Amino acid sequence: MNVTSTVDLTQLSDTLRSGTALRGAGNFSGTITGEGDQFKLNGQIQSDALAADNLRLQGLNVSASGSVQGKTYEINGKAVADLLNAGDFQLDSLQIAGNVMGTGTNFRWIGELRAVAEKSYGTTLTGLILRDARVEMNDGVLTAQSNQFSANGLNAGGAKVDGITASNLQFKNQNNVTTGTIANVKAGTVSASGAQVKGVTANNIDVTDRDGVTSVVVKDVQGGATSAAGAEIGALNIAGVRLSVRNQRIEGSTADIDAGTVKFADGQAENVKLAKPVFVVEPSGSYRATADLSIGGGVMGRMNMGQARASVVATNREIQFNNFTAD
Repeated sequence: MNVTSTVDLTQLSDTLRSGTALRGAGNFSGTITGEGDQFKLNGQIQSDALAADNLRLQGLNVSASGSVQGKTYEINGKAVADLLNAGDFQLDSLQIAGNVMGTGTNFRWIGELRAVAEKSYGTTLTGLILRDARVEMNDGVLTAQSNQFSANGLNAGGAKVDGITASNLQFKNQNNVTTGTIANVKAGTVSASGAQVKGVTANNIDVTDRDGVTSVVVKDVQGGATSAAGAEIGALNIAGVRLSVRNQRIEGSTADIDAGTVKFADGQAENVKLAKPVFVVEPSGSYRATADLSIGGGVMGRMNMGQARASVVATNREIQFNNFTAD
């Protein structure tokens, strides 16, 4: 049977008393075959705007086919939306393809997700793709995982990251607490306030979001060629990183950093180490970092350098060396 109809989700929500506030209207055109609460459908759904609790959709177009048996359903298809918004989370020009099945409000989706941009907590991801993705909702507990993630770039607080890939992402949201793990993240280039790091890899990442505070713990980070304030470093290895994000303000610390040899235009410093690094990045992009610096030796112009120590304070405006001592 060919069907063209309009469904008012507000009336449907009030009738079903599902406990989830639904708002908006959708237009369906296609075919429906079957009897009673068991039927098959094939068609398209269009809606200018839909809402379910704190979830908002704009410009939705769905092409799908599937079957319904009472409260149980299984649908295969593709959905395109101009905008998806959920609290502080926003996806622009969203495309979803795959299979969704469930009973009532519990569901499982398997497929692929693409979006032109994702915006949340002061960061913007562009050109993102989730492959081999799986999302499940079971009694109010949301779990999500993806074997592979990629994005063209990320902008956050004045920092820019290009060429991002990640593997084995797993997240869970329960009782307004989100936890997650990521096996590996790689970036082509990281740039911020004139500094640049190429070929960055972060391993074994744990994420927790609770009561407006996001905590991130990274087991180890490796960076390739690094340049900042006229200095160049061949490679960086950091044993651990801890971050705390609240109201788009980032506070962080790392394990001691062994920078090795640092080259300048007229010389180089050897056996360079930074102890107790701590940093803060404001929502405006300004930052402040402190560490205890030690230098094993080196050459500056025609003069040999001995060992030296200092307390370093670096901001986006200047670098200070306090309590400087040298042999």
